[in-house]
Amino acid sequence: MAFLYLDESGKFQDNINFRSVIGGFFSIQNLPKGKIEDFYNKFDESFFDDDKRFHGLNLSNEQLSQFIDALIDMLDTNQCNPVLFIPTKRFFIIDDSTTYINVLTDGIVKFLKRVEMKYDIASCTIVIEYRKGSSTDDYKQRIIEALEKKRVLSGLLKKDLQINILVDSKNNRHLQLADAIVHTYYRLDTPSTFTKDAFDTTIKKKFYNWIEQGKVYVYSSQELDDLIYDYIYEGDYINAFLQLVHNVVEDTGNKKNIQNNNKLVEAFIHHLCQLELEYMNTILMLVLSLYYNAINVKRFLGEFENDILFIAHNFLPLLGTVMPQYNKQPEDINWAYCYCYMMLLTLYNHRGDCYRFEKIYNQADNFLKRIPFDIDSLTNSIRIKVLYGVHLTNMYQFKNCFERMKNLEQKVTDAFAFLSESDENVEVKPRIIGEIIGTKLQAAMYNTLISNSNDWDTVRTFSNEAIQNFIHSQDISRQYQYRAQIETYAGCYTEARMFLAKSIGMNVYDNDELLLKTIIEKKLIFPLFHFLRIYYVELMRGIKEHINDCYSIMTKVCGQLKDEFKSMMALQEYPIHSMVHYLMVLYWLYNSKSSQKEAMQLYNTACSLYEKYADANITFLTMEQHLYASYIWLKAYVNGEKTNTYRNDFLIKFEKLLKSTRDLPIHDYLLTVKTKYEQTPEVQWNTLWYYFPF
Repeated sequence: MAFLYLDESGKFQDNINFRSVIGGFFSIQNLPKGKIEDFYNKFDESFFDDDKRFHGLNLSNEQLSQFIDALIDMLDTNQCNPVLFIPTKRFFIIDDSTTYINVLTDGIVKFLKRVEMKYDIASCTIVIEYRKGSSTDDYKQRIIEALEKKRVLSGLLKKDLQINILVDSKNNRHLQLADAIVHTYYRLDTPSTFTKDAFDTTIKKKFYNWIEQGKVYVYSSQELDDLIYDYIYEGDYINAFLQLVHNVVEDTGNKKNIQNNNKLVEAFIHHLCQLELEYMNTILMLVLSLYYNAINVKRFLGEFENDILFIAHNFLPLLGTVMPQYNKQPEDINWAYCYCYMMLLTLYNHRGDCYRFEKIYNQADNFLKRIPFDIDSLTNSIRIKVLYGVHLTNMYQFKNCFERMKNLEQKVTDAFAFLSESDENVEVKPRIIGEIIGTKLQAAMYNTLISNSNDWDTVRTFSNEAIQNFIHSQDISRQYQYRAQIETYAGCYTEARMFLAKSIGMNVYDNDELLLKTIIEKKLIFPLFHFLRIYYVELMRGIKEHINDCYSIMTKVCGQLKDEFKSMMALQEYPIHSMVHYLMVLYWLYNSKSSQKEAMQLYNTACSLYEKYADANITFLTMEQHLYASYIWLKAYVNGEKTNTYRNDFLIKFEKLLKSTRDLPIHDYLLTVKTKYEQTPEVQWNTLWYYFPF
């Protein structure tokens, strides 16, 4: 595990006269505290405050030069490297805290990219000093969110690099050494504000030579114009594009700024068009791929929607009008429109936003009908149709989805058959066919579940086909998890656990405790979701004798891996809603005083997760209705409470949901489910769990 200790000098408020900086040191192995104490013992008490804490601001130039001279030697001996994040002078100030976080997170991402090129590290712990003005948790969370967002947008850093943020006080000895480094640079950069005694010239030169290796120049806080042109002149069109789009989308309140931004967009497009077509399209592809990764993998479902809409509806049309001036044609970027539509449809499916999906799908469908595609970009146009199948599943139209995917599978299979025929030695497994089969499989699975047809062997056949049609390990792993879901619904719980274990790289399933521990240690969100579903379905089907074992295993493993589990449950996007729901049921059924208290906290957490969804997010509204049904059932079944008032409230909410979906195919399904709840006593509502299985 690597360590990065960072402190700051300056207040990130005056951008003209003073250059605030962040700095410290980095080490592959943590510098032992004993060595720091041995180092401190070389200096008399005048170098420290009354609590023997070092703070560079309190020292004279003579003292600071002595201290930094010895510190450089000590850090070099222990293979610790200096780090310094330097924003450009006259950088744009937002406010002190926000600007500091921007510079900090930009610097961390750029620095760790350097580190990855030199060292093979799996994790890095970053220790920073608490800043006044906000709670430690809030301050830490703001940094984590900003860091993750910039990490995703930049495309830097391997995705499995674990970054841990720790916030500590001035008492931390490592941070005091970071203070010495960053304050020395700040003092030498702004000498007029400090003591007039001389800073040793030889040591000053030594320090500058030493610190040079750790300098990281940060541009993200500049005025937008300067920032974009800096990136362009460096040849970094990708970051220029990302920053331009995101800032233009964010800055919508000032008419003058909007006019300036429009001119900047046009200027950037002219720069882009001067590149060779293949290079220009490569830049577009890399940028759109970063957005797609942010949405589909990282699940940033609220941050980048407007960015993609701007690219699809504003940037690409303007680019198309300019391209002929540079011997390029608008048809050369048809694939980019398709990619944007694909991303938006993926986003709306993940959010359960049926109305926005329908709107964008109609745009995409009209676009696809009039635009030809070559084979290189054909997959994304097909994927749009697959996403419509997912949309139908989100609206509980399982039969419709199945038939559409069955027909699409046949057409695409026939279309790709010529590739195998052209070379008998080549086995062709188009990934898109696997996606089609996987979507067909899920529709068949849910339809079998809600219809109680019990034809699980047919669903297993589709599962085998899906697994066989993928090459990439991540795709196969996902299909194993779907198989675990199938076996769970089929009542084959041991097989479900075996496939889940297989999906995370375990050769065999041994026991629940080891399986759960492995999942949480690796921080695997969806495997945890599938694990909790197994427990949930077992309990809903009346296997009450397992409740003690389930509760014991969950509390034991989650207690042992408290920090890892807490970070996983801090997720704000699907499937966290269902995970919290399943845990609530488990804790409530255990029926101890402490477990019921925890269950109520989980219920409140789940309710707060649904608060951000509007009426357009139909799928999530059905899940929220299911959560409330479980809450009422638990009160009736476990607590023996009278639930007539809750029941009436539940049916009123259901009626509101029905009214909001009159124009959607989901309406008839919801009407059927509402009737089921009306006809069933609350104490038996657990028997209706499968009608809202998401």
